[in-house]
Amino acid sequence: MPKEPEQKGWQIIAEARIRGAMEAGAFDNLPGAGKPIPDLDETYDENWWLKKWMKRERIGITPPTLAARLEIARELERIEGLASEALVTSELAALNEKIRAQNKLAWAGPPSLTGGVDEAAILERWRAKNRPA
Repeated sequence: MPKEPEQKGWQIIAEARIRGAMEAGAFDNLPGAGKPIPDLDETYDENWWLKKWMKRERIGITPPTLAARLEIARELERIEGLASEALVTSELAALNEKIRAQNKLAWAGPPSLTGGVDEAAILERWRAKNRPA
C-alpha cells in the first residue's frame, strides 16, 4: 500500500477549509462552471493579458492613415444623406481640408492614398439621388 505524502500543518488547515466550503456549497453555481476554459488550446502569447485588456476596454491601435480612411468613408456617407446642396458642397470642402491636413501629418502606418475626394462627382451623385421624380 503506497504511503501518502506527509502533510504539514497549513496544508491540513487548507484542505479542511476547502472541504468545509465544498460541503457548504460555496463552489456551487460559480460562473463558468461546467464550461471549457477559454483559450486553453491557444498557443502561448506573452501579450495575452494586453490583448484581452484592449478587447475588454475596446481600445484599438489603428494607424492614423487607416483611421483617416475610415473617417472619410463615414463622413462621405453622412454627407450624401444631407438635405441641402449648399450644405453638401460646404461639407465636402471641409472634408477635403481635413484630408489635406491629415496628409501633412501622416508619419506612421501605410500611406493614406487619399489626395481628397472628388467634390464634383459626389455632388453629381447627390443630385441624381435627390432629383425630384
